[in-house]
Amino acid sequence: FISGKISYGEVVHIDDLGRVADEVQRNSEDPDISSFWHEPYKIITKEGKEKWVQDITYIRRSEEGKVTHFEGIVYDITEQKNAETSMRESEERFRNLFNSSPEGIAIIDTDGSIQDFNPAQEKLSNMPREDIIGRSFMDLQHIGEDDLEDLADMMADILSGKDIEPFKLQININDEPTWVEIFPALIKKGDKIEAIQVITRDITDRVEAETAMRESEYKFRAVFHEALDGIVLTDAANGIIVDCNPEFERICGRSLTELRTLHIWDTRPEESVEDAKEMFDTLKKYGMGESSGQKIQQPDGHIIPIDFKARIINVRGNDYILSINRDITERLEAERVKYEKDIAEAKYTLTKIMTDIVPALMTLGPQMAAGKQEVTREIMRRVDMAFFDKYFPADTIDYIDLETFGKQMCKLYRDMGGELDYSINDDTLTIKVHICPWRNEEVKNPILCTLGRGMLESFGTKLFGNVSIQQDNDLVKTGEFCHYRFHVIST
Repeated sequence: FISGKISYGEVVHIDDLGRVADEVQRNSEDPDISSFWHEPYKIITKEGKEKWVQDITYIRRSEEGKVTHFEGIVYDITEQKNAETSMRESEERFRNLFNSSPEGIAIIDTDGSIQDFNPAQEKLSNMPREDIIGRSFMDLQHIGEDDLEDLADMMADILSGKDIEPFKLQININDEPTWVEIFPALIKKGDKIEAIQVITRDITDRVEAETAMRESEYKFRAVFHEALDGIVLTDAANGIIVDCNPEFERICGRSLTELRTLHIWDTRPEESVEDAKEMFDTLKKYGMGESSGQKIQQPDGHIIPIDFKARIINVRGNDYILSINRDITERLEAERVKYEKDIAEAKYTLTKIMTDIVPALMTLGPQMAAGKQEVTREIMRRVDMAFFDKYFPADTIDYIDLETFGKQMCKLYRDMGGELDYSINDDTLTIKVHICPWRNEEVKNPILCTLGRGMLESFGTKLFGNVSIQQDNDLVKTGEFCHYRFHVIST
């Protein structure tokens, strides 16, 4: 500068040069001004870097009052300006977040007066901004009196240094109840408390969802505990019992505490454990299943027969098997009583048929073959009337195949006190009679054994049309049961 190789104006940043020159000219034209401070401006260093400076310029004049030169003291304020810029940018970011936050934010002075709040808080307060700023939070109309007192206590606690957990309260917006959650925090400058920041979050949807969930859980728990069926929840990963209702405890003869130490298959008889494990794996594979005639063994060895249905459910990311178990003890007993009644009725019917007809048949001699055939036909007619509709109801006839026919004939024989089994090969049904229910202890007459064949032929014809029957053996041996093998061939 002293050598005159470079003027001071050449180091002033081009953006600030005009303003700096104007300040010099304006102050130089006033003869009463001998020095002045420049507004901060930027200069360019020899290395090309920008720096912020502030200087005091002294105006030197001749005896005639003309400006001869200038002297100045220049202060480097780069760090200060950078700090101010950072502060300003930080404040702008805060203000943007403050104004755009979906959650209400209020700044409350230590005396309880509201300094500032964002648009979201204005919406929650349901009052214009100009009506709130500067007023005490105790004047807020959307908060109930009891809640305002709680807020006042919260303010006192947080100012005293206590840690305050977020808390919920209900406010009114346009006479509509709204649940909010409050998050208070201190604003400090060093160790000095400047204000309290209160963030308000609208949690109405969450509270309503939680309320609905609680109500649903209450209803489920009521059904769960009062259900007449045993309900059990099992961990799908390992088969450990997680929860059950009182009915399942009764069925198992164990408390929930004890059941929670067991696998679900540990409730089964020893001979059924492996089958229960396979059933568990099948349920996991297909997601649902059911079974009838299963058994649960109580600690004293007592067996409870059950039917169950089960399916996989997911609870909070974990898979469980929910199983409904029905104690069928009473049903089986009712079925047993009915079965015995059916046998008694069938035997009575058959006995009556035989009592009415067979004595007459036994008096006929060999020469009266035609008469025997007529009596036999009458026996079959009465047997048909007594048993066909019972074992082959009209609404099922169109769906009966050889498999169903074999099952129902087996049931009929068992109901009479007999025993037989069957097998199917293509269109041939083979029936083997082990015990004939119509064996007459007093009179061993082959004609009685024609009942089995006659029923097969009569019932088979009505169901399948033309059928043929081959009888393997029609001998009746004194003191032995009648043994037959029949072939029913659909033609």
